[in-house]
Amino acid sequence: MGTRHLILVWYKCKWHLAQYGQNDGFPKGQGIRIVRFLTNTGDGTGPDTTNTGPSNESKELTASASSRDNVAEQMKEFRADAELIAKEAWKVRNSAGRRGMTADEYLEYEKKHQLDVGCHQPWMLVQPSLARDCGAQILSVVAHAKDKIPIELATDFLVSNSCEWAYVIDLDDQVFEVYRGATDREPDNTERFDREDFMQGAEHCPKLLVKYPFTDLEGMTKERLKSEVYDAWDEWEYGSDLELRNLMRESKLIL
Repeated sequence: MGTRHLILVWYKCKWHLAQYGQNDGFPKGQGIRIVRFLTNTGDGTGPDTTNTGPSNESKELTASASSRDNVAEQMKEFRADAELIAKEAWKVRNSAGRRGMTADEYLEYEKKHQLDVGCHQPWMLVQPSLARDCGAQILSVVAHAKDKIPIELATDFLVSNSCEWAYVIDLDDQVFEVYRGATDREPDNTERFDREDFMQGAEHCPKLLVKYPFTDLEGMTKERLKSEVYDAWDEWEYGSDLELRNLMRESKLIL
């Protein structure tokens, strides 16, 4: 589901990552994937599959956070490569459908040739660190990179009215924060970002909902994270009106 979000890494008093994402930005999606990365408790389908002990990958992220390249000048080349991959993938997919394969044979063929990714997410094959579909996988991409990789620091998106969620990994203070995006700017919700250039004159700002020390993330479940985030959201929006909070909660819990 298309849910625009931002994943940020703060290290040595500066932003080292501000990854824009297009899909599944809800707490139950990218939010819990970030938690699994930080605690190294993935199920093998996400970015945290090394199983080398709690928080080991976050330590690798700390070690490598200062060695990334911000290479906007290469975007034209990457974009051309992505367009070529997508074109070729669609060509192969369309021709494969005329080869008399059964449904199972075609699914195996599609998987072998990465046709679905090539058609719909070609940036994941060209340069995952710049792909809007990368999501929380960017953390593993950075943590395990052996050489410098290109990134875009999309911090300006924080103040866009299109930003629905934001996730901050603070490696200095060892905390994980979840923000609701596209809220009206208020004096009490800009402390982390107030001194940033992109905040000057901004009408919108992310609202901090929950904050966890890394040590409190052990055992965190998708259901608990989702519940605590929406509890904080409801309290902020509806205050002491319990009837309204319960009514709105029913609609939000489907997200």
